[in-house]
Amino acid sequence: MRLVSNHLMDSGALYNSKCNYLEMAASLDPATAKANERRKRILVGELPGDFLRLPGSSSSPRMIRDLNDPNTGLPLTPQQIQEKLDEQAAIALHQQLNAQAVAAAAVAHSATNIRGRLLISVMQAKLVKNYGMTRMDPYVRIHIGHNIYETPTDVNGAKNPRWNKTIQCFLPIGIHQIYLEVYDECSFSVDELIGHAYIQIPEEIFKGETIEEWYNLNGKHGEGKEGQILLVFSFMPTSQAPGVGPNLAYAPPGIAVSYPPSVMSTVNKKHPQVYQSNQPVQTAVPQSLPPRPSFNPDDFKQLKEMFPNMDEEVIRSVYEAGNYNKDSSANALLSMVAD
Repeated sequence: MRLVSNHLMDSGALYNSKCNYLEMAASLDPATAKANERRKRILVGELPGDFLRLPGSSSSPRMIRDLNDPNTGLPLTPQQIQEKLDEQAAIALHQQLNAQAVAAAAVAHSATNIRGRLLISVMQAKLVKNYGMTRMDPYVRIHIGHNIYETPTDVNGAKNPRWNKTIQCFLPIGIHQIYLEVYDECSFSVDELIGHAYIQIPEEIFKGETIEEWYNLNGKHGEGKEGQILLVFSFMPTSQAPGVGPNLAYAPPGIAVSYPPSVMSTVNKKHPQVYQSNQPVQTAVPQSLPPRPSFNPDDFKQLKEMFPNMDEEVIRSVYEAGNYNKDSSANALLSMVAD
């Protein structure tokens, strides 16, 4: 018995010496000391009732006891609290519906303020100077009312850029001119303004005509002396433009718009209903699309023979940009040589 007690005393002393050794090692190692400090902060036992509850949560019993009736001063019952929450939710829903109604009215008003659909094709430009040490990368920016539209950049377009880009937009009532700007896209600095002009919208387009005309550009060389740009104007009135009309307004998602019976009868005439029958239905076969152009080694070889002093990579990039069209690529390379 004494031997057992002595053995236990020796084990306890060994354990205490081991703990002292660990504490000494922890004092020398900051990471170990920090880990031991974190272990001392661990909460052992039953979690409190408000654990992981947001402050002010109505599901907390303490918050229910804190809510009192402003008239009587007595604590509110859970049923009364639920009624107040339902009332607040109804007020929020009412405000949301009012906001949607105001948005629908604004959209309907904007639809009645549209004259029609304006189409502007930005074809090409002839500029008087290539600013900078390298070939310019021009693009066009057009201001129509409060809206701004841009064309893609014609890389290495220099003095003769070509865009062939058609811009479609709604023309508001009261807008009679557009403001056009030609910029040089720069990689390491702000894009440089090359030319600009106020262009009057031709009145002939409102009579069904299509107008193609060159317009002078203003710039550093003077008014109307920076070059010219070719534009094509056309117009589609509200009675023909899809999605535009005085009676048919665009509705955002979640907003229902009701139309009068006269309008719905017109829509049904344009889009009659389809009735099923026992007769077989003939489905229209879609026309096959033309094959996409691809790289032609023979055309590329001819282009290299036509321009032996030009870098092969330049010819390849022009050939790819021209959608693998040998004639258009040759014209583009000739313009580069002429510049």
